[in-house]
Amino acid sequence: MKYSIDLEPPFAYSAYWYAIGLGLILLAILLRWLFNWIFKRKVESPLKADKLYRQTMQQIDSADQSYRDRQLDLRTLHQKLSKEVRQYVQKMDGLRAQSMVYDELCRKARPDLADLIGDYYGPEFAYVPQADAAASVAKAKALIDELYQRVLKEKGINRTGRVKTWINDVLGRVLHIAPKFAASAVLGLIRGNSLSWVQRIEKAAAKGDLDSYSVRGHMSKAVRSFVRSASGAKSETEAFKALEAKRKSGLPEQASAAVSARDFYDPDFMYRSSYNPVFAITKGKELIKTWV
Repeated sequence: MKYSIDLEPPFAYSAYWYAIGLGLILLAILLRWLFNWIFKRKVESPLKADKLYRQTMQQIDSADQSYRDRQLDLRTLHQKLSKEVRQYVQKMDGLRAQSMVYDELCRKARPDLADLIGDYYGPEFAYVPQADAAASVAKAKALIDELYQRVLKEKGINRTGRVKTWINDVLGRVLHIAPKFAASAVLGLIRGNSLSWVQRIEKAAAKGDLDSYSVRGHMSKAVRSFVRSASGAKSETEAFKALEAKRKSGLPEQASAAVSARDFYDPDFMYRSSYNPVFAITKGKELIKTWV
């Protein structure tokens, strides 16, 4: 007698389950990316800026209350105020304010910060400290509030910068592999994207949304993004090497452009008073337009 046996696969799942599983994996990756984007961004992120602002204000209020309760003397109060303000400016602006002495602050820092630290030096180091504690606290809060309000005004230009940087990076990758006959067109796209970024910075400055330090800082980002993409480099290090090659090329136009671009790579560029905002914008525009 013959028997017919039909074997069934041990497991059989509908295609929908595979789609759901794949969807969950992609969702997990997206959520992880969003988490990193929100919580690992620099202080320019509104969430981090708000948290830092509130924490700093709380620390100042706590020091003020401790002084009122006679738990701190006048000297210690000003030391704490100086520490909080320096720390806040360093995290907000990137300036190495915590390790800079007064003379350095006067040469390289914001005048308002240098003036504030100068006012604190007497109560901090005098043999018999004398100062109006309430006025010192008010000055510290005013400076911190000014910088925080600037960050809120800069949300739009920061968003523009992120988008423009992404576009430049994509075009830079294309330029890196593009044939010679197409390279000029791709470079034109990078140039147009970067110039529109600079125009956005110029408009924000005209509206008062950017102070002179912010203008120089954003111009530095825009120019460095352009150089990286226009040179087809994959990183800032490669871009700077390409810049050095242009500087040493012996070709006047290329060497001049490279020398101009190097200034925008200076970590303290935004604090160099010799570059007023208009000059920084004009120089950045000229560099982008004439780059070959």
